[in-house]
Amino acid sequence: MTRRVLFLGAGASVGAGYPLGRDLIHAVEDYFANTELDVGRKAYWGHFLARRETAHDREKLLLTSGNPEVVLSYLDLCAEALTADDGAIRAVERDAVREFKNIPNGDEATAFAAARGEYIETLYDDLKRQPFKSAIRAQLGFVSGLDAYLQHMHWRDDQQEASDSREYLHREIASLTDGDVIITTNYDTLAERVLFERGMWSAADGYGFAVPLTSIPRDIPRPRRAPPAWATPPSRVKVLKLHSSFGWRHIEDVSESRSDHIILGSEFLSAMLPTRRGKLCLLYDRREQKAPFPMTVPALAYPSFLKQVVGSTFLEIWEAARLALAGADEIRILGASLPLADAAVRTLLGRRDFASHGAKSRSRSTIKAKSHSVAGPAIWVRRCVGFGDLPANERARPSLTPYLTPY
Repeated sequence: MTRRVLFLGAGASVGAGYPLGRDLIHAVEDYFANTELDVGRKAYWGHFLARRETAHDREKLLLTSGNPEVVLSYLDLCAEALTADDGAIRAVERDAVREFKNIPNGDEATAFAAARGEYIETLYDDLKRQPFKSAIRAQLGFVSGLDAYLQHMHWRDDQQEASDSREYLHREIASLTDGDVIITTNYDTLAERVLFERGMWSAADGYGFAVPLTSIPRDIPRPRRAPPAWATPPSRVKVLKLHSSFGWRHIEDVSESRSDHIILGSEFLSAMLPTRRGKLCLLYDRREQKAPFPMTVPALAYPSFLKQVVGSTFLEIWEAARLALAGADEIRILGASLPLADAAVRTLLGRRDFASHGAKSRSRSTIKAKSHSVAGPAIWVRRCVGFGDLPANERARPSLTPYLTPY
């Protein structure tokens, strides 16, 4: 049986109305400019816009870049710089505590504590820290705005009139069968929706990790029970999302620590409900129901050169992706260009990971690529197969020749 991996980049979603990476910020701006809803997240998005609009000189060049990875990388660096400065101030606090403990006279100790406390407060309030604080607010504003835009698109895709826009993706996915895998860096839910429409995917296990689902909402005082078996059949094709997805959320506790576990938000599940004989089955993640709503935050690894995927669940997803690529007989790439900011993805797709199956008797995987860009497939073949390392007589093998079908 042929084992297939379909790798989807941002270009794979363009046909359904989603933007390429370079147009992502403009898409979120357009969404908020044309809606009177979502006032809360629109206010948070305003922190991002304010930071960009008040930038000066070279900083303005960074924050108004057409590449969102440049914009978010700058904000990430500002956040890291502030974190480092916080650490330095805490070191001053620790030194002050040690010195305070060695002062025998009570009056002197009180005076010392007051003076040193005031000094430390001035360090935290230093004006030079303000731009870095506003950068963190802008960070949070971007994530909130992106989450709102993705929710709008997810709910739009749930409407019957949007189904025709996914026909091209149905054609791409039609050849996938039991045990095949989709790997994607996209936040949108198109791949899983198409599989769901084909009866091949369930939220209970379709992302490569188990989700404890229930069909009883939190505000009904009844014992939580699992949904009926027909509503959550085993997924025949898994969707491994390397940079997370709309609807994925972390639970934060009162100590501001973040759980490793990813929960599926009701805003995601409510717009992709299983149906049988005209009857809908409501789905909820049990873990979200145990958490206060304000304490859940989007688990989005937003575009940045400092992209961070945190937690054991993400490690499991990446390992599953590595194993899928290593065991694939055919790897198809759709709409992905391997930007430099995706260093971890480039490493994952290093040809030693899956140029062969680990057995000398097996041939190389077939690599095929579709892209808007003529250069796109060449990047993939060079990266995944390594033409430069192949004997000349192997470079013309048909199985290594990318095919071009612009959308």
